[in-house]
Amino acid sequence: MYALRISKKAAKQLKTLPTEYQQRISRKIDQLAHTPRPRGVKKLSGKLDIYRIRQGPYRILFQVRG
Repeated sequence: MYALRISKKAAKQLKTLPTEYQQRISRKIDQLAHTPRPRGVKKLSGKLDIYRIRQGPYRILFQVRG
């Protein structure tokens, strides 16, 4: 299982979203601890170990280390 860290900026942005999306995105982030590269994940070109996954109209950007 991987450890998760959410930046202050990301946490602040998450709080500005509608409650429905806050819950969905939080669940998706929690799932990344168990499966850091789930189906549908895309690696960002030109970035070292930076990935994105979509949740509705939003993108979750994350880095996998190790």
